[in-house]
Amino acid sequence: MPYTGPDDSKLPSYIKSRSLEVRKKWVAMFNAAYKKYGEERAFIIANTWLKKQVKSRKFVKRSALTFDVYEKRGFIKRASNGDEYITLVLNTTKAHKDGIEFTEKMLREWAEQINKNPIVGDVDHLLYDKVLKSNMSDEQIRSVLKSKPGIAKTVRAVFQKGKLWVKAIIDKRYKRIINKAKGVSAEAFCTWEGNKATSGDLLGFTFNLKTTPADSYAGVVAWGYLKY
Repeated sequence: MPYTGPDDSKLPSYIKSRSLEVRKKWVAMFNAAYKKYGEERAFIIANTWLKKQVKSRKFVKRSALTFDVYEKRGFIKRASNGDEYITLVLNTTKAHKDGIEFTEKMLREWAEQINKNPIVGDVDHLLYDKVLKSNMSDEQIRSVLKSKPGIAKTVRAVFQKGKLWVKAIIDKRYKRIINKAKGVSAEAFCTWEGNKATSGDLLGFTFNLKTTPADSYAGVVAWGYLKY
């Protein structure tokens, strides 16, 4: 049966979780195809369109950052109260290897976001990749990533000289994993103008054990000295 509109209670659950605009378009497409081809093909046509919308979302999937580990002492520092922490340059305004760039405006906004609502770090984008492949709405993805358990949590961020600096307290249980990481990555929704990300919602970050670095101008600061 055709659907009455975007708020029809009989809509599939994976459509109900979508935005109003997506629901409207999906219903219109389904109903039009239903009249011509019947229910089975209508679902195929409407869902094929939906999958294309999911794939077209603008995410920062692999903006990995390199860092050099100081072999004798590592890059993890200890505060006077016993907390262990790292200092990151989470991103810069320099172009990444794939040509994308983050604007100063956006990185300043991210610093403000972090200071108001800390973000947490995990390993290798495992949860991030999982939710991106799901049928979750954008808001559901935001909620999951911002509430995820992590192995490090930001306590301070500042934008200086083209770089977004972040201080993060680590969970000591995962110290060995963090020491083995080859870089860190941002996880975010972004708005793009060409190859430039002009604004975005920073959802978290990850320690990369396998990811290929993209922004070689940033990384973990080892004992106060940033190595390029």
